[in-house]
Amino acid sequence: MVLMDGKNHESWLQKRRKTFVAYLIETCALGMEYSLTFITLWMYLKDVIQTDDLNLFYSSISVIYLISQVAMSVLFGALFDHHRNARLMILIGNLCIISGNILYTIPYSPWYLFTGRLISGGGGCLRSIMTAEIVRAYPKSELSGKFSSIGLSFALGFVFGPLLNIPFANENFSLFGFPISYANAPGLVLSVIFMVIQLLDFYLVSNLSLEYDMKEFGDGDSGSQYSIIGNDGGGDGGGVDGGGESQYSIIGDDGYEKSQIKDDLDSSSRLLPFTIGDEDSDDQPRYQWYIFFKMIHNVQICFILFLSLFFMYCMVLFDLWLPMTATEYLQYGVTEINYVILGFGACAVVQLIVFTFRPIPQHLLIYFAMFCIFGMMLDYAIFVVLRHFHGNHTVNIVLLAIWDFLAANIIAMEEIFLIVTLATKVGSRVQTTTESIRLACSRTGAILALTSAASAFSWITITCSICISLLFISLIFLIVMHKRLSEERVLVR
Repeated sequence: MVLMDGKNHESWLQKRRKTFVAYLIETCALGMEYSLTFITLWMYLKDVIQTDDLNLFYSSISVIYLISQVAMSVLFGALFDHHRNARLMILIGNLCIISGNILYTIPYSPWYLFTGRLISGGGGCLRSIMTAEIVRAYPKSELSGKFSSIGLSFALGFVFGPLLNIPFANENFSLFGFPISYANAPGLVLSVIFMVIQLLDFYLVSNLSLEYDMKEFGDGDSGSQYSIIGNDGGGDGGGVDGGGESQYSIIGDDGYEKSQIKDDLDSSSRLLPFTIGDEDSDDQPRYQWYIFFKMIHNVQICFILFLSLFFMYCMVLFDLWLPMTATEYLQYGVTEINYVILGFGACAVVQLIVFTFRPIPQHLLIYFAMFCIFGMMLDYAIFVVLRHFHGNHTVNIVLLAIWDFLAANIIAMEEIFLIVTLATKVGSRVQTTTESIRLACSRTGAILALTSAASAFSWITITCSICISLLFISLIFLIVMHKRLSEERVLVR
């Protein structure tokens, strides 16, 4: 921990503002990548590459992208918890996305797409790193609003992605000898976008928690060492007593050991945490499996991990079922499908704008989660209705509009409730690793959806009934555990 003067404190706050802006831009671009890639992948393989193994490559390319995200999130998450070098990790993640999308643009073989998705999946570590930095850099009372902004940026990516691809709908041209069309244009667009973001991140992103860890200070972990530095900022010869840095211990109001601050310190000084020394401690758990086992031994955290898996399963299943339902049952074309997708993105954007400027109080997040689960049950019911009763065009439009509104809650559920609730249950030193494990569960749900969507659609009524039953059980479980999930208690350190 470091006691720094007001000038250094203001400098850190300015870095925090710039870094958060960079995270908003990065998250929007990640949302664009998700929406652009999965929308055009099938047409890319079918119309441009014209592979004979269409189903095999579609499934394998989608799955390898998510597997790569899972592996790199957990690996880089553990490294980041130890080194706290967010700037370096984000630059590496962007480099993976840029190189992967360049390969994805080459339309000569499906193996270019496969390799490109494998490499760009390395950027999956960005979400957990940015989440951990935000949790460590802002007080708990501000987390709901901050993650609403992050969710808003991700939803805007869903809107901007299809819009950016519209100019390429009827265009065919060559770039450096490579043919560019509607199908592989997303790889080109995303490469350019992330190149620009790479330059912005180089100047905007700072290693916030490497300097000061606000979450660690708030958690009140015992045994932390604090360095007292005078207002002159001196570390070697400018301590409080003029004799360099001194170590003190203090018992805070919460009963935990903090630091001893002398009475004659200037009132402009501020105490903020610095935890790199703690990260090097022999007592610090550094292995992902050890942390994972600690997480699964707790019922509350297990439930959060299950919801992360199941909600992402539902979200990806919805994404894949929507065009299938529109074409098979409603006889819609590409234009109508894009309108429905844009409606989903617009609903998510409006909802998250409201949550950004009017954040949900933390004690009310649990009730929002209950509403989201109930809304997802209705979404599955809408699929069943559209399967069996789709003769009335007006009713179909109304049902799809309701579906858009309710499905948009999934993004808010992911970005606000699950992230914030888990953040209150884990210590700062394992924040990135635990968030990476949660994201790994989330991506596992996406993999399950990708591999089962087609067969599940053939039995859509039975699948929807099973999912509605699981959501109902989850709702009951959430009602029973709502007090324990709402309390701010660190369960894994």
